[in-house]
Amino acid sequence: MTAAEDVAPVAEKKANKSLTSSYKTHHRGFETLDREHNYWVDDIEGALPADLSGTFFRNGPGRIKVGEDHFGHWFDGDGMISAISFQGGRAHYKNRYVRTPKYIRETRKGRIDFRGFGTQRKGGALANMFRAPANPANTSVVFHGGKLLALYEGGRPYQLDPSNLETLGEYFYEGRLGIQNTFSAHGKINPRTGYYYNFGIGVTGVRRDGLRSCVHLYKISPNGRLVNTVRFPVEGNLPFLHDFGMTENYAVIVVSSIVMDGLLKVAFGTKSVADITSFNRQQQAQVLIVDLNTMQEVERFDLDPMGVIHYGNAWEEKGDIHFELIRFSDFEVFNELKNIVKAPKVGGAEFVHYTVNRKRGTLSCEPIDMVASEFPAWNMEKTGEKNRYTYSVATLDNGTGTYFNSVQKRDAKSGNVTFHDFGPSRFTAEALYIPKTGAKTEDDGYMASVVYDANKHLSEIVLLDAKEIENCIARVKLKHHVPHGFHGHFTQSLFI
Repeated sequence: MTAAEDVAPVAEKKANKSLTSSYKTHHRGFETLDREHNYWVDDIEGALPADLSGTFFRNGPGRIKVGEDHFGHWFDGDGMISAISFQGGRAHYKNRYVRTPKYIRETRKGRIDFRGFGTQRKGGALANMFRAPANPANTSVVFHGGKLLALYEGGRPYQLDPSNLETLGEYFYEGRLGIQNTFSAHGKINPRTGYYYNFGIGVTGVRRDGLRSCVHLYKISPNGRLVNTVRFPVEGNLPFLHDFGMTENYAVIVVSSIVMDGLLKVAFGTKSVADITSFNRQQQAQVLIVDLNTMQEVERFDLDPMGVIHYGNAWEEKGDIHFELIRFSDFEVFNELKNIVKAPKVGGAEFVHYTVNRKRGTLSCEPIDMVASEFPAWNMEKTGEKNRYTYSVATLDNGTGTYFNSVQKRDAKSGNVTFHDFGPSRFTAEALYIPKTGAKTEDDGYMASVVYDANKHLSEIVLLDAKEIENCIARVKLKHHVPHGFHGHFTQSLFI
C-alpha cells in the first residue's frame, strides 16, 4: 500500500450513520469499516514515549455484512488486521482485510456465498449440505519465526506480509499441518525458549452416541518449524475450545462443557454450528495436563460442568501446577453474539485460580477478587512463571455498561484491584501489555488498547501506565472507527 490514506475501498455499501433508538450506545462499534487505511496519525493527546518502538497488531471481524446480507454470527465477520506502529514518539496506522477465498468471492458477488460458524447460505438445506464453514481468519494474530499469521479456530492460519499486510495464502507449516488439522487462535510462546505451542480440535472416528473427538497439540520451534504433533482423546460431544494454559513444563487444557451436539444436522445443512453449540450441564469438564518436554499426557481430572473461553497465566511452584481462567456458569454471552444487528450486551465472568497438587493427585479452586473479567493479560515475559500482576477488561457501572468499558489491574501480593474507566460511551477491546525498554519491574510498561468512542463513532489507540493503571499516557486519535475485535500481538519488530 502507498502512504496515502484510504487507499483501497472495499466493495461494501456505506454504513447507515443514523443511530436509532433500537441501538444501544456501543452498537455502532460493530459496524463495518469499509475502507483500508495507511497513514501517520497527526492527532495525539498526551505524548507517546520516545523509546516505544514496535508494532501492535490487532485482528477482528472488520465487516459484519456483505451488501445487504448480514452474517448470522459475530464469529463470521471477515478478518481485518490493524497494525499500529510506534516509532520516535509517532504512530502509524494501517489496516487490511485478509484475502481469504470467502472474502474475495463474497466481495466480488456483493452477497454472502459461504456458510459460516453461525451463517447459512440462502437456499435452505440443499444449499448448505456437506459444505464446511468458511475460514474468515478473524480471531487473532501472531508474529513468530519471522512470519505473521492471522488465526481462526476452525481452520489453518493465513500468512501475511507484515510490512503491508498483504495476504500470502493459507499456511501449512511446510506441509506438516494437514488439511484435517485446525489451528487455534490462542497459541502460547515460551519467552525463555522461543517455542510456540498451539492446539486444534479434531475428530478421530464415529461411535453410536456421536463423534470421537480429540485435541491436537502442536510444538513449533523458534524458527517457525512445526516439530511435533500429538493427539489426545476427549470424552463427550465435540468441545468448543479457544485457549489453554502453559507453564514452563506443562500445557493445561480444560475441555469445558461448551459443546457441539448434532454435527449430522450441520452436515445435512439444516443447522449451523452455532445452532448446535450450547452449554451442556450434564457434561463434566475435563482438565488435561501434558508434559511439554515429552508431549505426553501425565494427568487428567474431572470437574463440575463449566464454561471456559480465556485463561490467565499458569506456572509451577513447589511441585504444584497453578493456572487461572475465566469461568462461566452458562453461555448466555454466546447467544448474544448470534445476531449482532440486535445490539448484544456483552460482559465478563468469574476469574478463578486452580491448583494441581501432583503429589496427592488433587485439584482445588479458589476465586480471584476481581470484577467480572474477560481477556486476561499480563507481562508476557512472565508467561509460564508466577506473575504478580494480572490485567483484564471489565464492565463498570458508568451509565453505559453494555460492553467492556474499563481495564482493571490486580496485585496478587497485596490483593489490591485498581481500575481505569474509559468513561461513558467509550468501550475497549482486549488490552495488551507492552514492556518498557529496560523495564525495572514486572509492571514497568504500558497497556495498549483500541477504544471506541460511541459519541463520535471514532476509535483511539489508548496507552495506559501499567504501573498506575488510572493514568492515561497518550490517546492516538484515528480518523475512523475500528470495529470491535478479538485479539492482538505486540512485537518490537517495526513494520511501517
